[in-house]
Amino acid sequence: MREVNCEIYGIYLRYIAPEDNYDDIINLPHHVSQRHPRMSTYNRDARFSPFAALTGYEKAIEEARKKQEVEVRRRDAPVEL
Repeated sequence: MREVNCEIYGIYLRYIAPEDNYDDIINLPHHVSQRHPRMSTYNRDARFSPFAALTGYEKAIEEARKKQEVEVRRRDAPVEL
């Protein structure tokens, strides 16, 4: 445990913080594997890019947009008296 002093909105706080579990490794250099080559940006993009989980979603959105346009035109049409 270690004592921590800080100020928040002009209020001084003093509390006991738990031991930081990563203090021993936080400043180590980034590990680079000798066994596995780094993945190319192209392959990484292909692996982690979104996929079409919602098939037909774009079609449904387009149909809703067209219906909305028809409704707006109908409401904006001049009324003959």
